[in-house]
Amino acid sequence: MGIGAAEMMFRCVFQGSISMQDCLMELPMCTALHNLKGICLSTCTSRTTNISFPKKQPRVIVPCLCQLPDSLLIFLILVPALILAAEDTTSITMTWALSLLLNNRDALNKVQQELDIHVGNNRLLVKESDIKNLVYLQSVIKETLHLYPAAPLSVMHESIEDCTINGYHVSTGTWLIINLQKIHRDPFIWENPFEFRPERFMTTHKNIDVRGHNFELIPFGSGRRMCPGVSFALQIMQLTLANLLHWFEFETPLNEAVDMREAAGMTSPKATPLEVHITPHLPTFVYDSNN
Repeated sequence: MGIGAAEMMFRCVFQGSISMQDCLMELPMCTALHNLKGICLSTCTSRTTNISFPKKQPRVIVPCLCQLPDSLLIFLILVPALILAAEDTTSITMTWALSLLLNNRDALNKVQQELDIHVGNNRLLVKESDIKNLVYLQSVIKETLHLYPAAPLSVMHESIEDCTINGYHVSTGTWLIINLQKIHRDPFIWENPFEFRPERFMTTHKNIDVRGHNFELIPFGSGRRMCPGVSFALQIMQLTLANLLHWFEFETPLNEAVDMREAAGMTSPKATPLEVHITPHLPTFVYDSNN
């Protein structure tokens, strides 16, 4: 019985082992992309040979792209892809973070007090250099990723050979799915795992990182196939959430609790949109100064 198109695509993408760093260093590692470049180059050469164009006509983009060196082509294709891939997951995580804070006003007040101390009320923008001092804000981001990992089932993997793990036999070709949300909410690992407690990352779990080194918290995965945009995503989430909470006061309509139901999918967005009312948090002259 033949395999379906979706399964074939999965096997082409996920079979074997690959390092994102290798892909960035050398285009031939991305076989399909390298072959696509050859097809485009062949097609463009054929068409430009058989068709006469006016001398002053601008050159079309595809032939120009085909003439780029491999190193630049992989940069132009992969870097925007990484940014676009991060757009959905980072926005989902920030939505959950704000939702959790709105349902836990004491935590929201602590974040804004921390911003008032380390950034002040006379400056508009929270800068990258400020983040190291915003310890509670960083803990809020970690706790959000702990409770609501953007991809709760991580990325599927396929075993390339027979192996035995903790007494379990895994045959070649077996698809493996890691339930990150189950790990993150395991009561044998986490105390009160369903409660929003950013303080845990300042005390008992102070040394727990989200970059794949601690398997009890791996929202970005781990190993060679972990999310290659982890540093970029963390920086964006920290700066964006910090600036939003620095600029505005947030309230829910009628001061109701935020609905925390999750929608189904590869990612874990809220089942209902987050609706808020915002008012300025800073003095008026700060917004006018644009500093």
